Amino acid sequence: MLIHRSILLSLLGFALVSNVGAQTVFVYKDQNGSSVITNVKSTDPGLKLVKSYTPTSQIEILGPAHYKLTKRKLNTRETEFDQTIFDLADAFKLDRALIKAIVHIESSFNPQAVSPKGAQGLMQLMPATASSYNVNNPFNAYDNLRGGIAFFADLMHRYQNDVRLALAAYNAGETAVSKYQGIPPFPETQAYVKHVLQLHKNYQRQAHTYG
Repeated sequence: MLIHRSILLSLLGFALVSNVGAQTVFVYKDQNGSSVITNVKSTDPGLKLVKSYTPTSQIEILGPAHYKLTKRKLNTRETEFDQTIFDLADAFKLDRALIKAIVHIESSFNPQAVSPKGAQGLMQLMPATASSYNVNNPFNAYDNLRGGIAFFADLMHRYQNDVRLALAAYNAGETAVSKYQGIPPFPETQAYVKHVLQLHKNYQRQAHTYG
């Protein structure tokens, strides 16, 4: 079964996270140039194989390569999603500046963002996570933010409001945090936590907006 990007990797979902390396992922382009990602090799002549790979570690399937963030601008900025971010952060009793920093690092505020490994939308939700939080359309800004913020709120509760552990789990998964009893020694995750906290401080300085 082939899957277009609106439901990328939904067949793999939680199975890939919990059973890494068990299945090969095939990435195709259709005649319209859209990405098609599936765990089933296609014989459809209308699809061109771009690449295939078998995940070898959990970190491979969890979104953008945050260790490359040194090349990205981390300056604060206003966006069209600010009010939605603030309202949802307030609803879940979370720090507005922190949530905006997460969105900034995850997608640079691009609601159509798709990582090479299948994470989607503003908060780069994997399909299994989106499904768990009833996000029917991960490319809808409100739905994606609601699901991602609800997920992060649950992580904050699980880790007793330890922001660093919650961020590490958001990036690398709760299993990895448990395995290493703290922030996993993955370059991506370590850089992710560092950059989110850096942006958090920058956004906090705008107290009139994020207080």
